[in-house]
Amino acid sequence: MVILTPLVFRGDSVSTGTPIGITGQSGKVTGEHLHLGIMVNRQPVDPVNFLYQLINTYHEQKFQTITRGGRQ
Repeated sequence: MVILTPLVFRGDSVSTGTPIGITGQSGKVTGEHLHLGIMVNRQPVDPVNFLYQLINTYHEQKFQTITRGGRQ
């Protein structure tokens, strides 16, 4: 899978849920996968830190909802 039609461009800001492109197939595809690159100040950074923070934020919000007596 590759992004056939980009929806965001260099300098654009994105947030959770923002579509970044329309995907399709190009060449031989052996299975679905994702190439993720994050840059801060034009320097590549390890995306694991961003994913870790996203997962922790999700679980903290879910826990707060449960402890307040809310339901998911």
